[in-house]
Amino acid sequence: MKTTTIGAFSVATAVMSITVGYLAKVDQLLLPDEELALEDRLSFAPGGREEYLKVKQGQREAVWDEEKGWYNFGRFTQPPRDASLHWLNPFQEYVQLKEWYWSSFSSGSVLVAVATMQLGYTSHGIMYYYDVATGETDKLDVELKFFGRTLGPTFLQKDGRPSSPVNGSTEFSFGSTNITQAYQAETHMLRAEANGFLVGGRKLSVSFEMDLGTDDTLSFVYPLGRRRPVIVTKGGAFEARATVRVDEKELLTRESGLGMIDWTRSMAARLTTWNWAAFSFVDAATGDRVGVHLSAGVYEHSR
Repeated sequence: MKTTTIGAFSVATAVMSITVGYLAKVDQLLLPDEELALEDRLSFAPGGREEYLKVKQGQREAVWDEEKGWYNFGRFTQPPRDASLHWLNPFQEYVQLKEWYWSSFSSGSVLVAVATMQLGYTSHGIMYYYDVATGETDKLDVELKFFGRTLGPTFLQKDGRPSSPVNGSTEFSFGSTNITQAYQAETHMLRAEANGFLVGGRKLSVSFEMDLGTDDTLSFVYPLGRRRPVIVTKGGAFEARATVRVDEKELLTRESGLGMIDWTRSMAARLTTWNWAAFSFVDAATGDRVGVHLSAGVYEHSR
């Protein structure tokens, strides 16, 4: 019995050592390409830097070109319908693949926002609420650690393939928290629905829809490396309507306002940080709707 126990322990120790060594080696391979300058990164784009910087009308149907074995890096006015990546091994999916979808509604009365974030082995379901009149702020952040990839949000089309900003939906459901962000191709509408208990103990129920229509967006596929894309669609100041209920009191009923989105899928480094802010408004002089996104320290650049 003693011999068997010692033998099993030795085998387990050896397996653990090999596994840790393998993960450490793989982790080194997943570190940021710090030695690559911006010019070098853009050289991965078909046509090089000059071609990448040209803003192309519309968008390619697919981000990954299976036949040619490369990504269609570039900047576009519309998001892709197919944002699938090349085949990823389990370690890449668990550590490196990161996805998130933020959508928000703002008016003269409230700001409400929902977000689903899949950050490898951890994931988040987030709701924000801000009352303009009282200045009251409340939020909900449900974090699933270690099992976020299996229990967290789904970014899928109806056929099971990965979703895109204009194809499929993102869903997060855990306990009493439910968040859905779904694009309706027939009407070009994004519909978001969410409910959950905020930090203050109140139940927040939100539903809003925004007309993505044919308005231009900031859409691009940026090269972190030859097979490490960041697929991004940012948009703002979309015409939107929202219904908001706190506990049993309905605060808004299809109130008009402005919507914003930030959709991202990336093959980012295991440790990824960034700063981001966004806002939208209507220009009082011209009546134009304006949306602004600001980012810093993102895409593995220090500035």
